[in-house]
This record gives sequence, structure tokens and C-alpha cells, in this order.
Amino acid sequence: MGGLPYNRRASGLFFLVLFVLLSLLSLIPLWSVRIPPMQDIWQHLALVDVIHNYRAPGSVYPDYFLLPSTPKPNLAYYYVTSWLSYLFELETANKVVLSIYILTFPLSFLYLLRSFGRSKWLSLFAFPLTYNAMFAYGFVAFVMGMPLLLAGVGAYRRFMDEPIDAPFSRHGWLSAAAFVLAFFVHAHIYLLMGMLCFTLWILASPRHAVGQGPAHLASHPVPGLFRSVVRGLFHPAHPFHVRHDVWVPRQVL
Repeated sequence: MGGLPYNRRASGLFFLVLFVLLSLLSLIPLWSVRIPPMQDIWQHLALVDVIHNYRAPGSVYPDYFLLPSTPKPNLAYYYVTSWLSYLFELETANKVVLSIYILTFPLSFLYLLRSFGRSKWLSLFAFPLTYNAMFAYGFVAFVMGMPLLLAGVGAYRRFMDEPIDAPFSRHGWLSAAAFVLAFFVHAHIYLLMGMLCFTLWILASPRHAVGQGPAHLASHPVPGLFRSVVRGLFHPAHPFHVRHDVWVPRQVL
């Protein structure tokens, strides 16, 4: 019996070393090439360059583009990469941002598993899924939101286990922060997180959900805000139409 705690400590140390090693190895494909083989990455870098050099002396971008006047979803990647471009070259700044995704994706999957009481060893399956189809297509904003999705759902699951009368809900605040960040990283990630968390709420309190499930769905902010985003992207008459964003030429306004 005396060797059991030692075996657990040894197993935990082995897992930690293996997890860190796999995380570092996952960065090698990204940093071994100049530009990652992502289908849409060039247009994303072009938009970052527009934002970064919009007010540069002699820039022609103001003649052709308008920057967003208000915070909008799906723009976090562009502005974060633009800010990092003050420290690094644009291509390097892009790799730094993508490195954040590569490192946090397995971590968020581990957090999600532990939130549901599952084995930490299952998180090792996240590493071969890091370079997935969304990464290959170059859906950078969606990829950056995937760790937020996993971590946000995990935090919400832990939040439901906390006492209702608790004076401070740490996991509740973490879940709320993940929702806010997800909205500005990618609207579809925000919608998926809302759907999954609402499903968890239904499963956790079935008797309560029978009477108030529809009311909860109607008042939940996720469907309403996502509906506003969709209207803004696809309805020209809407004041948040995409024509006001950075990637649309000024002359079409």
C-alpha cells in the first residue's frame, strides 16, 4: 500500500513530461516553414497588414478600406496579430498567434476532460487533432476559438457543480469570460458554446428545465446576439452590414 502514492506521483510526473514534450513537438511543423500550408492564410495576412499600416505615412489603405468603427465578432485574430506585428515581422506574428492555439488546444481538452471526471490520459488524443481540417482550410478565427470552446464548456460544467448560494463563483466567471472572448474571436464558436452549455443545463436539471426550458432559451443571449451577427453579415440594410468592415473596398459603399 505504501507504494501506491509513489506510483501516482510517478505517473503524474510521466504524464506532465509527456504532455510538455508533445506540446513542444507540435510546434515544429508550424515553425519549420515560412508560411503554414493553410488555404486562406494569405488573405488573412493581407487584412492584418491593412489594419497594421492603415495610418502609416503614405498608406493608400484609407483610400480603399474602412476600419470597423465598433467592436465586432471575428476580428480578434486580426487585431492581436496586428499588435504583435509591432514586435515581430508580420509572418512571425502570425506564427506566434497560431502557436498560442497549438499550445492551448490540448490544454483546453485536458481541462474539459477533467471537468467531466474523465481520465487525463485521454487528452493525448488532442495532439494528432491539432492540425485539423479547419487549420488546413485556413479558418484562423475559428481555429483560435476552439480552445475557448473546450475551456468554456469545461468551466460551465464546473460552475453547475458549485453551490447555488456560493458567494463567489470562480468557474462561473471563467465561463462568462470564455463566452465574451468567443464572441469576438468567432461568432460560430460563440453559438456552439451556447448550445452546448444550454444542453448541459437541460441535462443537469431536467425537472426544472421542463417548465422553464423554452423561457430560458428565449432569454438566453447567445441566439439573440448570433442572430444580430448573421443579419449584419448578410442583410445590406442592416447598420452592421459587412460593407463597413475593413476588407470591403471603399468604392462599393
